[in-house]
Amino acid sequence: EPEGRTLPELYIQGFSTGMPEHVQLAMLRSLPGLENCAMVRPAYSVDYDYIPAPGQVEHTLECVSARGLFLAGQALGTTGYEEAAAQGIVAGINASAKAGAEDTHGSLVLPRESSYIGTMIDDLVRKELREPYRVLTS
Repeated sequence: EPEGRTLPELYIQGFSTGMPEHVQLAMLRSLPGLENCAMVRPAYSVDYDYIPAPGQVEHTLECVSARGLFLAGQALGTTGYEEAAAQGIVAGINASAKAGAEDTHGSLVLPRESSYIGTMIDDLVRKELREPYRVLTS
């Protein structure tokens, strides 16, 4: 976010919204000290869609309706880099095993009680998400 001593603008941390521009300006002007502010550019939101995993994704992260397709990250409703990386490793190992790679020994399924990754994957494939999944907040 552009901000500095030589710039005539401020970034209001934590004030990001996808509301219409006129609503954003009214919200900004409701803050003490900003009653007469001008908005340089409106905030925007990025909305993600995901595949609700319960019943559609296995613990190997393979898609039930499209066998051979392994999912990870935002496609499963997670937003964190760490979560996406962990899922990507599991999905990649399982995709490699499914493709018949010689150096694999079958599918990798981490039991829920074995690790954070196992707990996360179990949550993703068994529970309905109401918000993006993050390990530390779940």
